Amino acid sequence: MTSFSRRRFIQLGATSLAAYSNAAILSGCSDGSDGNGFATLNKQALPQDEQGRWWLSNNYAPVLEERDEVGLRVNGEIPRALNGLFARAGSNMANTDHWFLGHGMLHGIRLEDGRAAWYRNRYVHTSLRAAGIDEVMPSEPTSSYSNVSSVYHAGKFLTLGELGLPYEVNPRDLSTVGVYDFAGRLNGSMTAHPKIDAVTGEMLFFGYSFAPPYLTYYQANAAGELVRSVDITLPAAPMMHDFAVTEDYILFYDLPVLFSLDMAISGSNFPFAWSPEHVPRMGVMPRQGGDSDIRWFEVDSGFIFHTMNAYQDPANRSRIILDASRIDPPFWDNGNQDLAQPSHLTRYQFDLDTGMVSEQRLSDAFLDFGQLDRRLVGRPYRYGYAMEFPASGSASALPRPTTIVQRDHESGTLQRFEAAPGLALDEAIFVADPQRTGERDGWLLCYAFDGVSCTSSLLIIDARDVAAPPVAKVDLPLRIPYGFHSVWVPDAG
Repeated sequence: MTSFSRRRFIQLGATSLAAYSNAAILSGCSDGSDGNGFATLNKQALPQDEQGRWWLSNNYAPVLEERDEVGLRVNGEIPRALNGLFARAGSNMANTDHWFLGHGMLHGIRLEDGRAAWYRNRYVHTSLRAAGIDEVMPSEPTSSYSNVSSVYHAGKFLTLGELGLPYEVNPRDLSTVGVYDFAGRLNGSMTAHPKIDAVTGEMLFFGYSFAPPYLTYYQANAAGELVRSVDITLPAAPMMHDFAVTEDYILFYDLPVLFSLDMAISGSNFPFAWSPEHVPRMGVMPRQGGDSDIRWFEVDSGFIFHTMNAYQDPANRSRIILDASRIDPPFWDNGNQDLAQPSHLTRYQFDLDTGMVSEQRLSDAFLDFGQLDRRLVGRPYRYGYAMEFPASGSASALPRPTTIVQRDHESGTLQRFEAAPGLALDEAIFVADPQRTGERDGWLLCYAFDGVSCTSSLLIIDARDVAAPPVAKVDLPLRIPYGFHSVWVPDAG
């Protein structure tokens, strides 16, 4: 594939035109007429894609300018223990055929000593952007949008895509350092949801591929050195967005959303589809084991994007509990643009002694983007957090949540943070109070979008009192498009 094929020439021309028109529209969202640079009434509608693509319309539409903002207005008080960078990744491209397919952009706010020092948004300057190419080439490890998530481990801030190598970013200014391959030890993909074991300091992750081996598991030690890789045998190439870990085991999800060669040949940029003939199953592998040690458990059909947590039952360490958000089948049966299908927080229990597995829906609420106090990843925990999605919305667009749920797994009760009227939320993450050790000692941080003022803000919510108003709200004189996953980088300068 060359970057100047006829198709690419046409797309680049359309991208340039869309970029021009979007920039003109976006400039109308904020006229700064209040004298402080903050938006007043949104006098012009949000961007609407001429082809009706929801991921290029409203607040899903990209922003094309990299900005620096200081002197940010704060309502309330930012906890002085919050010193670091809050950043969220997203797909940001003026013309793309799927929400997942767009160059990565980070939106970050630096918090220090009770103030919001700055906001910056920066593209992740990948090899794709450097070459002027808008399509990932899976055969090239450096080819990645790096748009899904980020991780901070062993002093490295890495951005991740679904496929390809990670890219290192400087948390001081969000500038891209370059592709990161663990000193040449990683030559495949690093998929977007690594797990960090807070006790051992290890980072555990995987990468999936369109060709055998379809799945490879990796382990990096506390110093960030890649010390282990294990190829996993699978019958086909599933889309495996997430996985789970416990103290002694790794859990893989081999579910019926598969890479489709026919779709790829026909020109699909995102060739994944529901495959009803594929047997849904989950694999349990000892952390120090290999491919031959995996025990596969058939589970009810469905699909999982996101894990909340997994752990071994303290009363029987051969029993593994997994909490994850499960989408009922079929998913993407009529097209993989549809992200409106709801998911439910579901508990799986795997008994390694009997070989049995059970499944239980934990709530009728539509919950996804599960979080917890990450000091407890892979270990017993009581409180989990998730975004609650509305019961109805667009026919295909991901409906926007206005509620964050804290679930007490001991009592089964839910407490809710309800955003102020007019606000729509992005993913909320838990940031632990470094001066305390309790499971709820910390804050929930998330971006919120106000459709009236056409601006965004950072909300800081006390996890000890989720239902209360935010302890602080950092206002921005701009909008942050809806995106994917967030990260906290402590003590980033």
